[in-house]
Amino acid sequence: MKFLLTHFIIVIQYVHKCLKTLKYKCIKKVMNFLSGILQYLPESLTSKVVGRDAVFRSTTNKTFENEDSLPSLPVPPLRSTLDHYLETVRPVVTDEEYKITETICRNFENEVGVDLQKMLIKRSELHKNWLEQWWEDVAYLQGRLPLIPFSNMTGSQPNFDFWPIKTGT
Repeated sequence: MKFLLTHFIIVIQYVHKCLKTLKYKCIKKVMNFLSGILQYLPESLTSKVVGRDAVFRSTTNKTFENEDSLPSLPVPPLRSTLDHYLETVRPVVTDEEYKITETICRNFENEVGVDLQKMLIKRSELHKNWLEQWWEDVAYLQGRLPLIPFSNMTGSQPNFDFWPIKTGT
């Protein structure tokens, strides 16, 4: 026990030194070592040790504890989706372009849209959230650009005229 505490103090000093020099690999090694040591220390000591995840732990709620009680993501009616699309397009197109877009939407609604809507409904019966996997794939995994600064969940960004990197920068 005394041996472990001595090593623990040495490790803490090493972490302090790493933090001063900001060596990420060093900090990562120490944190892995600490997690190995903590399992051998008595509960009375480890409860007072602040681990790297302690800041994010909740004593009252767990992140996904109520997920099973949440309703499934509903599939919106096709007509409603198309109406929202037309409402969104209206301010940015001319009257002629809007009539063409409206015709395309109505043709889609009466032809292939019906079959696609049935497929979505079938997918929603198999998955609690029918959109989740597609969203992750398209929004985060499909793009080959770095997520930062090209992905911003809090709002829109100005034009990215700094990418691709210009010669000499």
